[in-house]
Amino acid sequence: MFSIHAMDKAGRQRTFGYDQHTSRLTDERGDLVVQPGSPIHTMSGVSPPGAWPVPLGPLTPDEPGRKSAAPRRLKIQLGLGCNYGCSYCLQGQQKGTAEKTSTRDAEIFLAQLDRWLDPSSLTRIEFWGGEPLLYWHKIEVLAPALRARFPQAEFGTVTNGSREGDKPLMTRERLDRMREWGFHFAISHDGPGQGIRGPDPLDDPEVLDLWRYAADTFGHRLSINAVLTPVSSDPVAVTTWLRKRLDRPELVVSFEGVVHEYNEGDPTSRFSPAQLAELTSRVVDGVMTGALTKVPAFQRKVRDCMNSILRQRPSSVLGQKCGMDREDQLAVDLLGNVGTCQNVSTKGPHRIGHVMAMDKVRLNTSWRWSARKECPTCPVLQLCQGACMYQTGDGWVSSCNAEFAYNMAFLIVAVQLLTGTRVVSLDGPALRPQYA
Repeated sequence: MFSIHAMDKAGRQRTFGYDQHTSRLTDERGDLVVQPGSPIHTMSGVSPPGAWPVPLGPLTPDEPGRKSAAPRRLKIQLGLGCNYGCSYCLQGQQKGTAEKTSTRDAEIFLAQLDRWLDPSSLTRIEFWGGEPLLYWHKIEVLAPALRARFPQAEFGTVTNGSREGDKPLMTRERLDRMREWGFHFAISHDGPGQGIRGPDPLDDPEVLDLWRYAADTFGHRLSINAVLTPVSSDPVAVTTWLRKRLDRPELVVSFEGVVHEYNEGDPTSRFSPAQLAELTSRVVDGVMTGALTKVPAFQRKVRDCMNSILRQRPSSVLGQKCGMDREDQLAVDLLGNVGTCQNVSTKGPHRIGHVMAMDKVRLNTSWRWSARKECPTCPVLQLCQGACMYQTGDGWVSSCNAEFAYNMAFLIVAVQLLTGTRVVSLDGPALRPQYA
């Protein structure tokens, strides 16, 4: 149980109790701050506490998970090649390690789908790199065939939207075809913090014009996704910068979250304690002032935290934030290899099986949050959900610290909105990881 200390509008001190495992937020008497059936339940459309899914079991290398041949989300790894070398990229150390595939492999992949895939639950298909648009020739084979076969599935991809040699990755012709195939997609850019990733593609007038064309063509089906880093942790500044640069005031700007340290010791990925505190403060201020009300990622975070409290969501039903610990989330390459997730090579230890033998696939590379000693003691468990499930060592410690500061902001916002107070501090028995 954690104590959340706050001030109400009259300047009186308040102390609320918060249990991250039962999602109960209580007042000084131990009563729920929001009672079932109260007006906020009606206004928010949140049902009162009820039946929950079957609790999730353990997941460790010794107690591996499985994968289903009837996925809800199918992630297709096209290759790990990229024309950028972002220092914080989790794929950066794996360039050149992925299985090499061709358009012929894409054709074989399509021809063999019916032998292993049960599409009854399929709602989304994602096309992943590296940089996916470097593999446009494979997308041209896959996308129209998959659209014809699965007309109701949502398509998605993420691109850096830059230039490869003398040609932009996003041409008008490609964008028009993606629109015809029903894509939702994101362009990755860190706004004023883009410099740590390499050249800014928006300095290229032709590329800038194509981004504007994409924004006008796709509307709400396009977002510009940023990562918050030590050099760029102000989401209001990022949002303002991108909308101004593209001259699109209604541009959908969202956030992939906070940077993780996959390349241990990378200074662009590790926050200092002061920077972590600043990150929390900036996110809280941006949401509470209304400056970030149209940011989808932040809307989801606040709504999810409030809903967990209103419905008293038990931690036993929580999986990992990425969803890749679940049976119905499947990452495959064009040779049919199954991977831990879409961001890793299936040529090494993260190859966990093959689609033609789904009953033998074992997710033996990862740990669900419940298997880590720190996560069950953490006040932001309901929001963070364990960070990256396969990360270890000092990289995981750094990523955990960043996720703690980032998600603390949304817990603070949710409590403030539900209680009408201003949160001052939080204390309780959290175990924090230590660097080696």
